[in-house]
Amino acid sequence: MTTGHGACWATCAATDPIDSREKPPAPREPSTIMSAPSPALMLTGYETGDARVLLECGPFRGGRELRRRNWKPFPTAAEQIDTVVLTHAHLDHCGYLPALARQGFACPVFATPCTAELAEIVLRDSARLQAEEAEHADHGGRRPRQARLYA
Repeated sequence: MTTGHGACWATCAATDPIDSREKPPAPREPSTIMSAPSPALMLTGYETGDARVLLECGPFRGGRELRRRNWKPFPTAAEQIDTVVLTHAHLDHCGYLPALARQGFACPVFATPCTAELAEIVLRDSARLQAEEAEHADHGGRRPRQARLYA
């Protein structure tokens, strides 16, 4: 992900009065490319002109129709997202990452080292629970096979 050049140029210009470089264009204001349709979903995307950044990456939660969105294609092509930023490792903030990766996201995820470590634990545990729930649904005979979000 690249950062805006305006602040960098201003710093250089202030310390080097003979700076002959062309001033780069002013950074664009971020625009929202997607946002959560429900407060139960932590997912907001921004486009800065330089990058498409996803802030948090939680799964859809709530009623059945809302949860079904987890298995539909992401609103923005996953390979067009430049990075994901995680503030912490709660499942509602990181739980959609495996599904996003399955759809083609292969760029950096920015988080503190502790958040990254905890997110791995949370995601592995969530995958295990999904597998157990699917197994129970398969053998319980009460409902059709449950698709796993991370499969």
